[in-house]
Amino acid sequence: MTTLSINKDLLEQINAEAQNEARSVTEVISDAISSYIQKKRKNKAIAISNNSFMDFYGIFKDKPIPDKLELRKEFHEKNSH
Repeated sequence: MTTLSINKDLLEQINAEAQNEARSVTEVISDAISSYIQKKRKNKAIAISNNSFMDFYGIFKDKPIPDKLELRKEFHEKNSH
């Protein structure tokens, strides 16, 4: 078992939430911590994925990635002739 120090106002909110959901305070806090950890892991995975994704954009190293509408316009101009 572990002891946590929680602000009184926050603990009152957690108690109210637990009562509304017919759950224990321990369940609410455990779920909140688990969700927090999963979110952090997901964000870390997305950041890694984004870095890998940006490796494919080497051609845009010195200029920004073109706007979608600009790309469509150029595509249609090239293919309409």
